[in-house]
Amino acid sequence: MPLLLRSTGYNKDAGVIHMASTRETLHRIIDDLSEEQLELLIEAMPKIVVPEDDEPLTPEELEAVEEARSEIERRECVPLDEYLRSLDAEDQTSVHRRDD
Repeated sequence: MPLLLRSTGYNKDAGVIHMASTRETLHRIIDDLSEEQLELLIEAMPKIVVPEDDEPLTPEELEAVEEARSEIERRECVPLDEYLRSLDAEDQTSVHRRDD
């Protein structure tokens, strides 16, 4: 992963430009956040930082992915919201059966 550098200022007397690493820049940004913003960041982090999957898919997994795509193209699948509604309806039915 490349190291990103950002200028943090120019020291005119020394004739030097100070460059901050990505980590230093991120620390500075986090330090400036309010508590509320930090809480939101903590909630968002799992959605942003996903561990990299370093294992390639197996032939069986690739075949399953291709089959799923084919089923979608043939419209042999059920949209998630419809499936969830059917589960909810099944739960309601089973609750009524237990009450009878």
